[in-house]
Amino acid sequence: MNYQPRHPLQSRQEIGRRLRATREALGAKQGEMAEMVGVTKQAWSQYEAGNRRPDLTPMLAFSDRFNISLDWIYKGNPAQLPYTLTNQIAEKLAAMPD
Repeated sequence: MNYQPRHPLQSRQEIGRRLRATREALGAKQGEMAEMVGVTKQAWSQYEAGNRRPDLTPMLAFSDRFNISLDWIYKGNPAQLPYTLTNQIAEKLAAMPD
């Protein structure tokens, strides 16, 4: 993946796209992911849609459970992503409309 530094607080839509691509690369459904990180399915759906900025507590749970860095979630820096997920996430992002 090609990392291009941006403002540290990226838009909710960009964060949502990364959450969706990462969830899909992990093979989980929205409801399953919501349960794993301790939020409602509606909250997770709002995170992915970019309607709501993800709260830190569920993102820490997401990070800890799947070894996904907060830098990836909030800033889009893939440097610390697990190698096995990097290409899968890139493919999911490439397939998504902007």
